[in-house]
Parts: sequence; structure tokens; C-alpha cells
Amino acid sequence: MRRKLHNTILRTITALAAATCVIGAMLLDSESLIPAAMVMGGIAWLTLFYYAQER
Repeated sequence: MRRKLHNTILRTITALAAATCVIGAMLLDSESLIPAAMVMGGIAWLTLFYYAQER
């Protein structure tokens, strides 16, 4: 039960990171640096999650 909850939380956060990455990519042409930070944060989380799953 506890492990299932842990996996659900991680998958939810990963889905949000992926959505943030896509939304940030669509807004990259704006003058603000916030979309770039969104994309970088999303890529960082997805990279860490990928390496954790491969281990």
C-alpha cells in the first residue's frame, strides 16, 4: 500500500513536470525568462526520474 502511494505521487509529479515542460516550450518566444526556467526545471526532473527508474 505504501509503495503504491509513493509510485502514484512520483508519477503525478512527473506528469506535471512533463506538462510544464511542454507549456514552457510553447511560451519560449516571450521576453520573460520564466518559460525557459519552466523548461529547464521540467527537463531536470524528467532526467532525474529517468535515471532513478533505470537504477
